Amino acid sequence: MKICFLLRIWPIYGGGETVTQILANEFVSRGLDVHIVYFIDNGWDKVCKLDKRIHNFRIHNVNIGRFHYDPMNSKYVIEKLSEYVNQQNIDIIINQWWPVEFFKGLSINHDYRLISVHHMNVFQKIQLPNNDLKSLIKKSFRSYFQNRYMNSRANSLVPFIQNSDKFVFLAESFISEFLKYTTLPIDADKLAFINNPISLESDVLNFDLSRKEHIVLFVGRIDDNHKRLNYILQAWSLCEKKLGDWKLVIVGTGKDLKKNILLSNKLHLNNVYFEGQQNPKPYYEKASLFVMTSHHEGWGMTLVEAQSYGVVPVVMNSFSSVSEIIKDDYNGLLIKDNDIRAFAEGIIKLASLTEWREQLAINGMKSVRRFDVKLIANKWEELFESMFNVVRKK
Repeated sequence: MKICFLLRIWPIYGGGETVTQILANEFVSRGLDVHIVYFIDNGWDKVCKLDKRIHNFRIHNVNIGRFHYDPMNSKYVIEKLSEYVNQQNIDIIINQWWPVEFFKGLSINHDYRLISVHHMNVFQKIQLPNNDLKSLIKKSFRSYFQNRYMNSRANSLVPFIQNSDKFVFLAESFISEFLKYTTLPIDADKLAFINNPISLESDVLNFDLSRKEHIVLFVGRIDDNHKRLNYILQAWSLCEKKLGDWKLVIVGTGKDLKKNILLSNKLHLNNVYFEGQQNPKPYYEKASLFVMTSHHEGWGMTLVEAQSYGVVPVVMNSFSSVSEIIKDDYNGLLIKDNDIRAFAEGIIKLASLTEWREQLAINGMKSVRRFDVKLIANKWEELFESMFNVVRKK
């Protein structure tokens, strides 16, 4: 079977590219023929784990970025993609990040299937950060504007569903969210969900917790509208003096890095370390606690990564899939969204109670087994085979 992933930026950017790399490598190891079609070349020199048997094809001269694209390029892109799919006789196309205009109306001369994947949660709380008159009016009628916003978000997915054979969410809860908010007719049989796999290799269940240090860890893009590192710094200001030699380590970079360094200085924080863009594995190995305050997420990949190394998450309950990863007081702590004081209290409690923290770490290492790449790849193969009515041999 020949599989073709569609990505905007390749091979290094974010979670979508990381998951594609993991799945592509696993599919190749199973004998599938894997292809990647993309637009922007971003860091081939940084890739060390991409299987050489994976075929990579770049479509040049397309005006596209992480959050924008030019629909005027649609005809050109569709022609190039159709040409490549026909030449390579691709069986299944998996659209990871392309806009619907770039694959709607493909001209394929053989039987194939198209899967679209939604990498973010459906429900998101509307953000009203400004105090101008327009924002104040919206705050007064928040419920109305929230529902209208969610209807718009859900309905924006309908063209992808209509033009795909299957539409895959990252969590089961996202399907119910979508069905709740869409106001347009859709074929519910096209909907499916498959969780993301663990993205780092670790010796699950055998990681030596005695190697842990007094480190609270954040790993992610520094973007306050999304990851809200500013929330973590505010929480740390409430607990730093109570935690002695504990330190907050921040791994990642982004548009709000300088702003958060200034905030750290303004809050007079001492035990905060901005490490920049790094391989997170050595940090997971040393850290005891992991913190996440994201406004929204599709699938908290760093949560699963952290748990696989015995790092206990403290997470704001701001996206529905988090409850499919974290069971409160079993393998992590779930804190009410936007409650910075309660978040700080959760950090202090876990940092202070070593035996309890280590039990949660052990439970976390057990629970992430269900996200092993081999189990997740099995689900993908089952989906492929069901689309072609293939019965898997036992």
